[in-house]
Amino acid sequence: MRLLFVVQRYGPNIAGGAETLVRNYALRLSERGHHIEVLTSCATSYADWADAFEPGTTLDSDVVVHRLGVVAPRNNARFGPLHQSMTNPTGPTSRYSPTIATEWMQAIGPSLRGLESWLIENAPRFDVVTFSGYLYSPSTMGLPAVSGLVPTILQSVAHDEMPLRFPVMRRLFDHPTGFNFLTEEERDLVIQRFRPSGIPAVFGAGVEPIPTSLPSDVRARFEIGDAPYVVCVGRIDPAKGMHELASYVREYRRRRDSDLKLVLVGSEIHPVERDGHTIVTGFVDEETKWALLSEATVLAQPSYFESFSLSLTEGWRCGIPSLVQGRNDVLRGQVNRAQGGLAYENFAEFDAALDLLMDDPALRQTLGESGRQFVSRYDWDEVLTSFEGLLDDVVAAFARR
Repeated sequence: MRLLFVVQRYGPNIAGGAETLVRNYALRLSERGHHIEVLTSCATSYADWADAFEPGTTLDSDVVVHRLGVVAPRNNARFGPLHQSMTNPTGPTSRYSPTIATEWMQAIGPSLRGLESWLIENAPRFDVVTFSGYLYSPSTMGLPAVSGLVPTILQSVAHDEMPLRFPVMRRLFDHPTGFNFLTEEERDLVIQRFRPSGIPAVFGAGVEPIPTSLPSDVRARFEIGDAPYVVCVGRIDPAKGMHELASYVREYRRRRDSDLKLVLVGSEIHPVERDGHTIVTGFVDEETKWALLSEATVLAQPSYFESFSLSLTEGWRCGIPSLVQGRNDVLRGQVNRAQGGLAYENFAEFDAALDLLMDDPALRQTLGESGRQFVSRYDWDEVLTSFEGLLDDVVAAFARR
């Protein structure tokens, strides 16, 4: 098939779950014989969407990548108060104003030069157009523009957050021919909120196999030493729960005079409080990430907002038990289905769960092995075969319209 993916950022060094998912789909579907193109921005940072690449067309392996320049970098002095007024559940009801909500949708960005005209002109060249992420302008502006021209799929990557409740969002979810949901919880959330007519399919994201050769020096390189450690992979941002996790581990350690360390693997968007037991590696290559996972005692996933946790499944690939934010339905659902870890909703539960895991090696092994068996359903061949089935279904459904 001829397939187009539309995503807000794209590239090998882009840190972001939706963006990484799209690139993996694009490269792997190309290897399976599909013709793949991507439409994206020239930005690398979601903080301001400033152009970092030149507009135009390039190749990523055999994937054709079209980049459109941003109209202007995001004005965060203007966007910040607007976003706060829209997302504060106890504040004014500005989110119910279509005018203000539309202004917010445009302000969140990235606003791309000629997006709709490019799509209207080029979309008919493709069998299916897939949009990634419900939140950003390439989807909110692009998908409604072409949903009547070609079969479309939305990988919404949605979780229970205030923007999903904006009435103006219904316009987006009414349009796709089909949906590629990552978890049952994401599917149920979207169906309950919007009752969309598009075909709902759930098959998660592919998980890479562990590299055959891993560096053996990660403990020395990051000054971890011989101590056991909890690892957490992802963007170091309060919205991801990283700072709360760091305070929880610090208090756990203080109460027990423990040498347990916390290793945070990812880009530090907002600095986290350092001490001799909290280690921030920064962005690392894949081999280093897998080495840090394989050496860990427990993997923590503290995020309140997830549609699918790739780091959780990667930890299970390594046979590592998990400790997850229980107020996130997606994470609790993943852990319950995998029987691969424990969930917590406050410090007392975190403290008790981590104590149980640290004191019981047999339990850690049982949970980790259960997770390892569960994650086999996310092998890339399985995921891509399911996606190809969805492609066939949306083409057939669009033809019946």
